[in-house]
Amino acid sequence: MSLQYLLSDLVHWNMQQQQLVFSPTPPSRKAVRQIRSHLVPTSSPYTISVDGHVTTQLTLHFPTHASPPDMITYQPIFYTLPTLTHWEFHFSSTKRRNVPYLSLSQLRLFWHHYWQYINLHTPGPTDSVPRSLTYPQSFWQHFWRLSLPHKALTPWWRLLQHCIATQQKRHRFQLQNVDDSICSLCKIEEEDLKHMFVSCSTKRPFWRAALQYMQLDHIFPTQDLVWQALTTFMSRHNRPLSDNDLRRLGCIVAVLWQHHWRCKFDDQAWITATVFHTLQSDLFYASFVPHIPISG
Repeated sequence: MSLQYLLSDLVHWNMQQQQLVFSPTPPSRKAVRQIRSHLVPTSSPYTISVDGHVTTQLTLHFPTHASPPDMITYQPIFYTLPTLTHWEFHFSSTKRRNVPYLSLSQLRLFWHHYWQYINLHTPGPTDSVPRSLTYPQSFWQHFWRLSLPHKALTPWWRLLQHCIATQQKRHRFQLQNVDDSICSLCKIEEEDLKHMFVSCSTKRPFWRAALQYMQLDHIFPTQDLVWQALTTFMSRHNRPLSDNDLRRLGCIVAVLWQHHWRCKFDDQAWITATVFHTLQSDLFYASFVPHIPISG
């Protein structure tokens, strides 16, 4: 039975008879009717498998005219409904939990299309699977505690979620007036997320100047290390970056995001001096720059 259909689409709980009974009215959805048609009308137990994760034995009954009418009972609901404690979800080869004790968020996560990658914390087979799905909960807790500049929060979050309309994505979606997936700034390479943020040759001079201004150039000598920091919060040798370093990186992301879309929407040229001036003249961004003590 597919996860997109509930057991309640097919049966209901008869409190008087204490059993699951097929609904007398045929389901309105064709797909549900097809599922029901494959179940033989008998009282023998059925093995219901949900995408290979849940296996249980249930006795399903068809209503008959000889069945006694339902009687109104005033028993508490937890006395009349099946406990379903024998239904289990397998989170790993060693960890499993009974369905009644799962939270709604755990169930939603389990039903996710990329559950296997989320569960194993491994990247998917293609770039279409956002790496963010494999991040542990501690990663997101760290992200929301960073106190990033407001203008950096949205673009960084959208980067992690792969929710940005890059030229590559717009071309793949076959949108009108999108002839190819080439970056409109450098006009050389395909614009994916990495190219848009760190790899574009047109934006590279700004990155060099911004990293030096924010005193991050010794931490990120290459653009690949910048990309690693943006997507994993790690520096070289997979060492965790400090919150201060990530906040300063967020200031650069905020300015880059602002001018990127000005070039797109307002048809402005990317001028490195202008973009860098936006970063340098903003007093809030400047407050993140470490002050070098003056000896004397």
